[in-house]
Amino acid sequence: MDKQTVYLKLINDVNQCHLCEQMCTLSHSECSEYLVNDNHGLNTGMPYVNLWNLWHGNLDADIMVIGQDFGQCENATEFLEKQKSKYYTNPTDTALRDLFKASFDIDVDDENASLFFTNMANCYRKHQTTGSMHPGWLPICAYKYMARLIRIIQPKIIIVLGKAAFDAIFCLDGLSVECTNKKSNVNDTLADVMKYDYQLKIDDNIVRVFPVYHPGANSKRNRTTEQQIQDWKRIAEYYRGIKNDK
Repeated sequence: MDKQTVYLKLINDVNQCHLCEQMCTLSHSECSEYLVNDNHGLNTGMPYVNLWNLWHGNLDADIMVIGQDFGQCENATEFLEKQKSKYYTNPTDTALRDLFKASFDIDVDDENASLFFTNMANCYRKHQTTGSMHPGWLPICAYKYMARLIRIIQPKIIIVLGKAAFDAIFCLDGLSVECTNKKSNVNDTLADVMKYDYQLKIDDNIVRVFPVYHPGANSKRNRTTEQQIQDWKRIAEYYRGIKNDK
């Protein structure tokens, strides 16, 4: 089957999943957080695994970015309109624009960029845009759907935003992420794991996996803007190297 057909099958399967609606952060509390499924654009002509795909959803992308979760569900058309507005100030998306430009010299607003943006969690928070998470959300979604999505895209590199999403990537069904120069340690901080090299195999292809700090509103508390740019420049250097080898 072609990529679009397999992708639509994945979207339909995600659309039928309601596991995380039973996994609340605070039991027996009105403010407990859980994830809510939406129709994933199947009734709009803009199908998506999660809304972030609508910003960049190139099924042949070289670069795949995996975030944590989208936050609260938004209207897909309004989300796209906001993305194109010069007044759009979402801190994560704004930071990604700057990081891609400074490191890869890629204009993220170019619709033809070879990018696929997605989140580890495909559903949406009921109450808050960010905050506490249930420990099961990301591993379950990683196991059930992320390996399938990676196989569809078959990117050259994967950039994973934040420790929670990076930990979940070790739960992929049928795809094994391996550290090539160190034994993994569950107690490693993100600063520790970023020092090492990770990869997964898709058939005969090697895909490098790069954990980085999540470039959200609070990211500068742990990593300055200049440090984050240097982290991304290291990834860009590797990417240019494999592109030039072809």
